[in-house]
Amino acid sequence: MIALSVDNRNITGVTEGIRKKMIEERLVSKGIELPEPPKPAGVYVPSVRVRNLIFVWVL
Repeated sequence: MIALSVDNRNITGVTEGIRKKMIEERLVSKGIELPEPPKPAGVYVPSVRVRNLIFVWVL
């Protein structure tokens, strides 16, 4: 079942959830167990690259 909204925002969330579940089931069926991801190594700030310039937001 796919939930529809006027602006279709819910479709992406539902289909991504279904896709994630299918991937997890395939990994389990093949006996593959993924390790937990590592903690972030630093502080990441939002940035945008425009040609040869990078704009960085200062938090």
